[in-house]
Amino acid sequence: MCEMAPAIIYLFDRMGVPFSRTQEGLLDFRRFGGTKHHRTAFAGASTGQQLLYALDEQVRRYEVAGQVKKFEGWEMMSLILDEHQVCRGVVAMNLRSLELKAFPADAVIVATGGPGLIYGKSTNSMVCTGSAVSACYQQGAKYANGEFIQVHPTSIPGEDKLRLMSESARGEGGRVWVPKAKGDQRAPSSFRKTSAGISWKRSTRHTATSCRATSPRAKFFRCVSQGWESTARTRSILDLTHIPAETLDKKLGAILEIYEMFVGDDPRHVPMRIFPGVHYSMGGLWVDFEQRTIFRDCSRLASVITLFTALIVWALTH
Repeated sequence: MCEMAPAIIYLFDRMGVPFSRTQEGLLDFRRFGGTKHHRTAFAGASTGQQLLYALDEQVRRYEVAGQVKKFEGWEMMSLILDEHQVCRGVVAMNLRSLELKAFPADAVIVATGGPGLIYGKSTNSMVCTGSAVSACYQQGAKYANGEFIQVHPTSIPGEDKLRLMSESARGEGGRVWVPKAKGDQRAPSSFRKTSAGISWKRSTRHTATSCRATSPRAKFFRCVSQGWESTARTRSILDLTHIPAETLDKKLGAILEIYEMFVGDDPRHVPMRIFPGVHYSMGGLWVDFEQRTIFRDCSRLASVITLFTALIVWALTH
């Protein structure tokens, strides 16, 4: 994966992903979670979204050419397995008509996202229930590391779901604060200017590499487990106000627009109210190095089937 990553980035570049560039026109890079060096290519603060747009455009191109047929509004119910536990297709349901249909296939790829909805609210799509992976597990596929759930330190609490505020905000110098005293109701703008708050994590050159798993846990413990009232969920602060507005617009414009849309404040001048939220699942279907899923109680060649997994669904990498 590491060997192929640069080639994949350039492939996306050719597909039209608007990666951020240096003044010389080269790909720009920034620090990301736990790294000391600028080695992450990015497209402003909406890299994932831009990748999705590019891939969707490619699917539509092949669809017009008659090489891809989409079945939207269908949900996978189960795998089709032969007597050797080899995957031969799936059974899916039309969510509008409730029609059940078998889809025979030479290979099946499961790319259905994580199980975020089991936590009630998460940054995942509302369709990320984990049901497809559960169906595979119930039919014999191995499942591993389900306990490895990333709680992202910066999300916007909402009535319907959580919305991610990318860690690129901290990579560009954003600072996260929580108040020192229980019941502290002072304005978020006072946290940086007075001793009202403590710095929970600062994304500076020296501290951007601090453990991303410990910080959300420590923050959650301070805000909730110590008996703070429910308003603690809006008392955690991501401060970008010390960064020039033009820099924010250039590098973080996408998440600033999302925050303004759902909260109503301008994060260029008012610190953002955030809270840790369930984000990524490192667990999933057990796979080999060819991304082939392994079934339980199978021997020799029959244990490697024609069921493949992608991205967040597998238990191999983050």
